[in-house]
Amino acid sequence: FDTHTGIQALEWIPIVQSSEKEEFIKRAQDDGFVDFQFREKNPEGEMVPVEPRAEYYPVFYIEPLSGNEKAFGFDLGSNPARLEAIAKAVNTGKLTVTGKINLVQKSNIEPGILVFEPIYENRAKGKINRNSQVTEDSKVVGFALGVYSIKALLTSALIEYPDVGLNISLFDVSAPSGSDFLTAISDLKDNQELTRLYSLSTLLEEVHFSQRLVVADRTWELVFTPHKKFLAAIPNRSLFILISWLSLTLVMMIAYGIIFTTLTTRIKGKQKSRMMAEEVRQFIETSNAPIFGIDNNGNIDEWNQTSETLIGYKKMEVIGKNLVMKFVADDMRESVKEVFDKALNGHPTVNYEVPMYTKKGKQVMILLNTSTRRDVEGDITGVVGIGHDITEHINYREHLEELVDERTKKLTEYLAETEEARDYMDGILKAVADGLIVTDMDNRVLMMNRAAENLLDVRFSEVINKPIDFAIKDETLREKIKETLNKKTTGYSFDFDWAGEGKSNDILRARTSVILDKHGEQTGVIIIFHNVTHEREIDKMKNEFISMAAHELRTPLTSIRGFSEILLTRDKLKLSDKKKYLTYIQDQSEVLSKIISDLLDISRIESGKSFILHKDSCLLGDAIKKVTKQYIDQLPKNSIRLHLPKKKIELFLDKEKMGQVLENLLSNAVKYSPDNVDIDITAKIKDEHLHVIMEDKGIGMTHDQLDKIYDKFYRADVSNTSITGTGLGLSIAKAIIEAHEGKIWIESKFGKGTKVSFSIPIGRLESIQALEFRYGCQN
Repeated sequence: FDTHTGIQALEWIPIVQSSEKEEFIKRAQDDGFVDFQFREKNPEGEMVPVEPRAEYYPVFYIEPLSGNEKAFGFDLGSNPARLEAIAKAVNTGKLTVTGKINLVQKSNIEPGILVFEPIYENRAKGKINRNSQVTEDSKVVGFALGVYSIKALLTSALIEYPDVGLNISLFDVSAPSGSDFLTAISDLKDNQELTRLYSLSTLLEEVHFSQRLVVADRTWELVFTPHKKFLAAIPNRSLFILISWLSLTLVMMIAYGIIFTTLTTRIKGKQKSRMMAEEVRQFIETSNAPIFGIDNNGNIDEWNQTSETLIGYKKMEVIGKNLVMKFVADDMRESVKEVFDKALNGHPTVNYEVPMYTKKGKQVMILLNTSTRRDVEGDITGVVGIGHDITEHINYREHLEELVDERTKKLTEYLAETEEARDYMDGILKAVADGLIVTDMDNRVLMMNRAAENLLDVRFSEVINKPIDFAIKDETLREKIKETLNKKTTGYSFDFDWAGEGKSNDILRARTSVILDKHGEQTGVIIIFHNVTHEREIDKMKNEFISMAAHELRTPLTSIRGFSEILLTRDKLKLSDKKKYLTYIQDQSEVLSKIISDLLDISRIESGKSFILHKDSCLLGDAIKKVTKQYIDQLPKNSIRLHLPKKKIELFLDKEKMGQVLENLLSNAVKYSPDNVDIDITAKIKDEHLHVIMEDKGIGMTHDQLDKIYDKFYRADVSNTSITGTGLGLSIAKAIIEAHEGKIWIESKFGKGTKVSFSIPIGRLESIQALEFRYGCQN
């Protein structure tokens, strides 16, 4: 642009729909042009924001920006002349030139022209057919725009012919009459004579020479009118040459957007040539870089002082010698020759390391850059090489490489150890049953183990380095955890209810711990989610047991205390009353004894100690009838029905413990059955096992209740306080049956009743002895 003053700017003009306007503005502002807007000129000539319209044609790229700032963002669609040229370029698909217009970037009124080249979304689809129309499937997305100052354009074409007294006028024949004048160049000072140059019709009536130029879609006419100074200075032949040269130059500059001056500098005279050559020679000789030249055969024809100093050979010793064969190591000759051959074919090489030998046989490393040498006709005459001694650099680099290799090896070992330690730690963290999240001081997620992923139903890869908000979907829990993390304290905790997908509510406890670096500075926070549902249930069951045990113990104790007080304070009691009261005390003492026995049994089970079984022989029917007798006597007739084998069956078991099992099972069946409801007890021998089935038609249990039936202190219906019991019976019964190598199972339907079944081996003498040894049984 500095050389070709006719070009004011080259620009990119996209076609922007109204819906895309804000996006384009933002793109420019993001690139650093914070004040960028789509603008237009108002009637007063001021730049203002554009009026709404369907399409915009803004100046979105401009080169150079300096001096053209006013045009940046200007909407060409806001000006009728520019919009007309745009429409023509779209319709024809060809280069389109405007008439004379005032350039936006020029503060003074200086005429210019714009040259539009339509740009297609897919150039392959944007072919022009024979009728010079764009094919239907093409789409213009914008324009490459050349901005020209008309007068500067014409002046630059005449730069080699200054002050010759030639009047030159340029007209746009395609423009309406009266608007066709573009510009003029003249030595005339008189205004009246100058005005004459502005009229094409006037000039054509005078002595003139004119040349019409086709400039894209417009026709221009150059009109030359001479005066005395010109005629005295330039012969007719020169005039013809000048006019032809000027016309051709102007057309080429406009049609292709590149201005070529015929000759920017002439070397005038042999003296000047010699001076320039001497300057180049001095530069080469005094350069602190080794510079040499070779001809087309690879022979040295240039060798500066630095080359002499570095290699050790004087210029006269090397001129005419083959560079590769004389100074390059054998193993490198082929590759170095290839570098020079490329340069001899017009392909220079940059930063090529070449080992060369000095006169003393020492190897030096040269960083070489080659360039093709040409004569004035452009023919290749050889290669120029400019080098730099990098021998010390290479030695230092090799030393550094050794150090790097050593450090790399150690670093690799450290990294392997660190990686192993990290994998080990990751394995531990992932294996932790509790959910674990690690955040930085800005509450961004740094780590999350698998338990936390499953708990919160989110993958760690989705939330890494994101705020904790992204990891927790529940709004209430999210706010609670954010509040906890913001405290940045260790030991802060809170409990919350959490319902996993398809699961019942669990109770979880979130607890925080601050991470400190070696300097004691806080670097993050760990939050651990621990499921405390089981602990809560155990606490609840223990509380219920304490309440129940207090009630169960208070009732017999109250009776014992009351009747004991009567016996102690009343001297004249009848013997029959005394016996009755003592019987009450005895019965209640047995109740207390049973409660205490259950507690001792469950304590033994909890501590991992097995029962000491005292096995003895007994008859099946007698053992069952002994337990059921007291209930049969108390309940209505046929409430309990026994289904026993007719023949006597001898068993080997702990009669007391099995009696305790039958007592617990029958007690539950009676307590949870309505009055007058039958209870069926069936005993049979099958596959060397005793099978006992106790079935009632009581209140039954739900599926959830059935799942917890063996839990210690669990009672199926805690709402009914009239039903006594510790909630330990079935736990103890199960332990006793398993001690006999048996098993127990329960079936129940809510509102329909419950069926309890268990089986134990009948046992033979040898098996009985083995069992006694295992469980410490004593006969």
